[in-house]
Amino acid sequence: MGVRGFTLVEVLIVVVILGILAVLVVPQFSSAISQAQTSATAASRKVIVSKIAEQKVRQGEFPSKVDVTWFASGKSPVNPLFPEMTAPLFTNANDPTALHPLAKVRPHNSCLTCHLWWYNQANGIVRARIPDTGTTSEKISLYNAVNDCNITALDQTN
Repeated sequence: MGVRGFTLVEVLIVVVILGILAVLVVPQFSSAISQAQTSATAASRKVIVSKIAEQKVRQGEFPSKVDVTWFASGKSPVNPLFPEMTAPLFTNANDPTALHPLAKVRPHNSCLTCHLWWYNQANGIVRARIPDTGTTSEKISLYNAVNDCNITALDQTN
């Protein structure tokens, strides 16, 4: 009796089945990663807001900037929506009526002056910038999710 192997048809059927399974499973993992990044960004923002509130209690006013020495690690939390950026960069504002930055979206990863966070020292509000991906409604939804707010347009500041 000779050695019997798989026929070409059997191998092709297995490859097709594996391909179908991959097409069904990969989007679920991708969605889970996006949800985890959104939740982690919201949590990082809350940590920053908490540290700013502590400083307001100590000083009697909102601090003029976010100081990395407030955080246990000696650096402020990162924005997980931009995993390639290790240094959290803040844009400071001083308008008591501004609840949101005008520029909510960070245009691309190579933009060194496009900060990851927005902090308004006049009212203590912190907002996370979001990546420039997806439709306008997807961007608004992501912005609202990570910043615990309910804007209806990307150019909304109040």
